[in-house]
Amino acid sequence: MRLGLCCLFRDQPIKFVTTTATSIGKMKRPDALAKLSRLCMKNADALLAALRFCADNGIGCFRINSQILPIKTHPACGYEIDDLPESDAIVRRFQECGQFVHKHKLLTESKMGTCWFVYLLRCADGSLYTGITNDVPRRLKQHNAGTASRYTRSRLPVVLVYHEAQASHSHALKRELAIKALSRQEKESMIRAAGPAEQRLSH
Repeated sequence: MRLGLCCLFRDQPIKFVTTTATSIGKMKRPDALAKLSRLCMKNADALLAALRFCADNGIGCFRINSQILPIKTHPACGYEIDDLPESDAIVRRFQECGQFVHKHKLLTESKMGTCWFVYLLRCADGSLYTGITNDVPRRLKQHNAGTASRYTRSRLPVVLVYHEAQASHSHALKRELAIKALSRQEKESMIRAAGPAEQRLSH
């Protein structure tokens, strides 16, 4: 039997941090993104520590807090990883977590039962953008309104070219990182193989 561990620790010095949309909304956007960047990095470090604790104590599953990336999908204050000042370092640390999970054959789950999606957009300059959301049509509208991502804001309009469902927020995050690591050619092949994204979205 594989025992699991919930997302909070009582006796271990492993803490996940979060914030509120009210607090972030009162800050200037650069300051808000800097704060969110620090929180995401702290949570990435905490996740790796939690996974190490599980591996050291024979615990086979860890439930990841849905706010491990605080308010990421909030309609007004949300953000994309690429918007954060230390985005590359954050991505590398979460990738390290994924590698640790694979190496030690751990299972991870998210507290949220909502279906999440990984999506790709083709920007006006031809570049591809990867993100996650729990509402693809709403997120696409936010991108084209210039309120979703610093990257896409200067490359409008964008068109949805690919999306796939994931069972949880944590699965979507891991898949997002995996797709971002693909070459442009590999992403284009994935898009062609899936067929028209808008047609799949309507079904």
